[in-house]
Amino acid sequence: MEQKASTAFDLAQTTYRWLNEYAPQGVFTTDAQLCIVSWNHWLVINSSLSRDDTLGRNLLSLFPELTERELDKHYQTALKGQVVFLSQQMHGYLLPMPPKINRTSYRQMQQRAHIAPLLASDRVVGTLTVIEDVTDRLAREAATRESEARYHSLFEGVPIGLYRTTPDGRILDVNAALALMLGYPDKETLLAKTAVDLYAAAHLREEWQSELASRDEIYHLEVQLYRYDGSQIWAEDIARAIRNEAGEIIFYDGSLKEITERKEAELSLKRREQELASVIAHLPEGVLLLDGEHRIVMSNPTAEEALPLLLAAESPTLTQLGDKSLAELEKQAAGQPWHEVKALQGERLFEVTAVPIPGEDGASHVGCIVVLRDVTEERQRQDYQAAQERLAVVGQMAAGIAHDFNNIMAAVVLYAQMMERAGDLSPRHQRYVKTIEEQANRAADLTRQMLDFSRRSVLLRQELNILPFLKEMYKLLERTLPENIDIRLVYDNSDYIINVDPTRFQQILMNLALNARDAMVNGGKLTISVSRLSLVNEAAAPISGMTAGEWLTLAVTDTGCGIDKAALSHIYEPFFTTKSPDKGTGLGLSQVYGIVKQHDGFIDVSSQVGVGTTFVIYLPLAERPSALAKAADAIELIRGAGETILVVEDNAPTRLAICEVLAAAGYETIAAENGREALELYDRTPQRISLVISDLVMPVMSGDMLFAALKERAPWLKIIVITGYPLEGQNRQMLEKGVVGWLQKPFTTKQVTTAVAQAIGSK
Repeated sequence: MEQKASTAFDLAQTTYRWLNEYAPQGVFTTDAQLCIVSWNHWLVINSSLSRDDTLGRNLLSLFPELTERELDKHYQTALKGQVVFLSQQMHGYLLPMPPKINRTSYRQMQQRAHIAPLLASDRVVGTLTVIEDVTDRLAREAATRESEARYHSLFEGVPIGLYRTTPDGRILDVNAALALMLGYPDKETLLAKTAVDLYAAAHLREEWQSELASRDEIYHLEVQLYRYDGSQIWAEDIARAIRNEAGEIIFYDGSLKEITERKEAELSLKRREQELASVIAHLPEGVLLLDGEHRIVMSNPTAEEALPLLLAAESPTLTQLGDKSLAELEKQAAGQPWHEVKALQGERLFEVTAVPIPGEDGASHVGCIVVLRDVTEERQRQDYQAAQERLAVVGQMAAGIAHDFNNIMAAVVLYAQMMERAGDLSPRHQRYVKTIEEQANRAADLTRQMLDFSRRSVLLRQELNILPFLKEMYKLLERTLPENIDIRLVYDNSDYIINVDPTRFQQILMNLALNARDAMVNGGKLTISVSRLSLVNEAAAPISGMTAGEWLTLAVTDTGCGIDKAALSHIYEPFFTTKSPDKGTGLGLSQVYGIVKQHDGFIDVSSQVGVGTTFVIYLPLAERPSALAKAADAIELIRGAGETILVVEDNAPTRLAICEVLAAAGYETIAAENGREALELYDRTPQRISLVISDLVMPVMSGDMLFAALKERAPWLKIIVITGYPLEGQNRQMLEKGVVGWLQKPFTTKQVTTAVAQAIGSK
């Protein structure tokens, strides 16, 4: 493109020099005050005035005859933007030219002049005058008229349509080519029409005549004409007004060339351009078109909205977008054309690609197309999804650890309680056993927190009206939190019924409140607010994955120190904490996260360092009452009557501890370390076994497989399952198919004996 521009400039310079030195006409220009700016060589020769005599002089002062003969008005007309044609017949000569030696019979050179406005940026800045010596031409006109007959055959033979019409629209003459173009059977049929009949839009004929009245000539005017059959074609019209000696237009001569195919192609291209412009305007991505100097020549609304966030200041050229230079954006790695760009204001993220537009040589480029898209929400969703996946992996690991830990603690708790009941321990040893039991219970609480996070804890759900519950929590927090913390509860009078485990829900609020307390060392404000969120569709959900429906929104906001961005993405991970070791284990928010998820809810957090933190919890509102899980009534320890119980547990210490507890309670036990061994023992003495206690997770044959096999052999057989996990999915269905009870590890001696007594005593 630069090469083309340079070539065009050189051509313009050459043309200008040619007009000045070699043009066969007189050419001079003036400024808007009619002072002469240029005076070409033809004028120097024919006027006997050098450039020194003329440049800078006022035209009317140099040639006062122009004013005397009222020709100065034509320059005023040109300065108003119109082109003036002066002919010898109407105006005589324009500028006096001394007669040449071979023209002594002429008083002055006979001239034809063309005065035109000089334009710069659509503004008239001067005039251009072209003077043509028509002395010889006028002499030849008589001979030309004599030979018109000879040229009539040429008129007919030209393949372009030719015509002559009168100002009132009568068609005086046409050639055969025009009749053929318009589909008429012959010239005579076309001559019977008027010029107005041929125009698809009659007013264009009037505009055409008005134009010719002022300019005498029109070039390349595009018009639509009717053909003989009523169809329309596009034609290019070149017309000339012919005047009489009085200056009146007596007829118009012109030519018509059909351009229908070209015009339709142009219109089709224009429609495609408009369609493309419309598509670009409605694209969700921002689109910029830059020229070779990196100036913005086109931008769509999306780009215009984004640019204030990406530009440091307004500039005629675009060199930087956000934190990336345009040169860097134009470098595209293989397969990765997009660059991530950070906004200069706020935390918005954009993906940007810049594609150079190559020049004709293929090496240089004449512009650039920049496409940008706001990926802030997409990145947030990706980060959220990555965090969810990371937490899911950690949760699986935590669940596995908790299961194994529960196996260990089950044996510790049972043996500690059996030692405590032995009665023959010294006070010191009783204290030791008590400490072991207390520490085991603390370990069980720690395991429960891990199970909460991994969504494997036991839930006893019930329908809960949240407002009375929150009011009680408000009273509890007032007594618990320091006096320098102002607690506020914000709610309306609606009923908010949710299906939750009240104990676990209380744990959520307590953990969040204690975290807020630790963040407000010097006091502050803690606000708990509750509201309803109605989701019409998933697209409007504040968190990805939420379904349409009614949701409870619970927000806990503090005015504490806040959480920095680096820590915010890890706050739900177990054992991650920003507190000192003596102030936190890093399990509080992990437990909150797990409990919310186990209740089919969602949790979100926003925080600003030095301003505060807000946790928002979304829980589904209950649509109808559901079956409530009820804890078993406490039953006093009941001794057995020698019934035989088959104990199936792969962990040897736990298996032995259960057997000893049951033996101490008056039962006989048979032990197996997996499901296959248990089946073999049962098949030997099926009538002897009154009850089966079986772990669910075991090698060789799992507890659910053992359950199915035993029910096939003896549908009446009573079975209690024990597990480190809560019953879920298919395992929970076992409660409906014959399992009479279940125990979650670690359990106490009382829980074991109570469950056994209930099972054996049930019908």
